[in-house]
Amino acid sequence: MQVTSRTVATVLAALVLGGCQTVARVDPAATETRFADNTRNFVAVDRVRAAVLQAIKDLKQGHETFDLTTIKQLLADDYKRHLVVAEGKVITETRRDFLAARSEWMRSAAPRRDLQYAVMGIAVSESRTPGVTVVALSTYRSTHFNPRFLETLRFSSRNGEWLLAEQTLVPLTPTSPEQFDVRILAVPWSLDTVSHFSDIAVSVGADELMNRLTAGSKGNQVPSDGTMGQILMVFREPPPVGSVITVQHFWSGPTSLPEYKFEYTVTEIRPFFILENLAAPSCCPGNWAQFAVFVDGDKVASQTAHVQ
Repeated sequence: MQVTSRTVATVLAALVLGGCQTVARVDPAATETRFADNTRNFVAVDRVRAAVLQAIKDLKQGHETFDLTTIKQLLADDYKRHLVVAEGKVITETRRDFLAARSEWMRSAAPRRDLQYAVMGIAVSESRTPGVTVVALSTYRSTHFNPRFLETLRFSSRNGEWLLAEQTLVPLTPTSPEQFDVRILAVPWSLDTVSHFSDIAVSVGADELMNRLTAGSKGNQVPSDGTMGQILMVFREPPPVGSVITVQHFWSGPTSLPEYKFEYTVTEIRPFFILENLAAPSCCPGNWAQFAVFVDGDKVASQTAHVQ
């Protein structure tokens, strides 16, 4: 997967000309080197760029420690955050929306996460309304998830301070089967939809939510009384829009049971992407339930669960 300066220019042009409604298809460079954080050694050639770079460092620190107070101080009153989830579809949050959706950060003891910014460039506008635009590859890494983005951050000077006025995140997704990292987990809880999980994950932190979901789990052992009959497919990085995910379920053991499968077509890219198998094993002690996950026909994960 590759990101070139020409690709960046194409994406930025699409964002500007399309009003954040159309996004050019991007193949990200899924290497740790390309996405490695460089905020400490990026060279700021003047005081304006240095001030904006410091604001990005503070933003990074606020996200990593779930410090909503610090983030509040960095956001302009008219701040807007655009998350591109599909071609022509953008979820936009105002400053008020953004802070309200993350209000649980104030009361959560969520695990620390790692936000990496690989800054690609800082541009200063010389217009009547001066501003600074930063282009970066970002990675929001945690224990269970690792979503990556092509990100633009636009800063404006307000009362002598450079505040974040607009932020646009374009998801970058794996483009080959070997780049997918999918875990299959037996959990005691049921979820409604992928988006429902994503909304809660934003509110309390993805790892904190996963800790709650897996509390009481015994790995690949599933009780036959159905008390732990939900199987989650957890994608470390989300699959691209239009891809078809197939989950196959096979039985083996003393009890003969039919095989089945279900398919899910990805219509939106959510940073925290999971699928739930609603027909998980809940009977037949001694059997083995085998699961396999495919993306566009290529196997990306498999797991065997023992029904006790």
